[in-house]
Amino acid sequence: MEFVYVVKRYDLFDRSFPHGFVATPETVAQWTRRIREKGFYLERRQAELDSSFKQIIPYTLVMHGDEILLLRRRRPASRPASAPRNRGERRGRRGRRA
Repeated sequence: MEFVYVVKRYDLFDRSFPHGFVATPETVAQWTRRIREKGFYLERRQAELDSSFKQIIPYTLVMHGDEILLLRRRRPASRPASAPRNRGERRGRRGRRA
């Protein structure tokens, strides 16, 4: 059984659900505090089937001079066959190199 770290969406976002990238320092600080206070581990299957949970997936950017470290997954993330796909997601599409 696999577990992921989640926060209930309403605990994280109140009544506003942002779309796209939001990077104001105040907003990031507020979300970080809420994640620490309200986050918990939940079985992956339940987290992926119930949209009332927001999975916390940390990202980081590693730079050295003008170079950026790029890590590529060796295999796609596992997803239960019954899990709903995002509207824009299509089967068989691969990301392209920039």
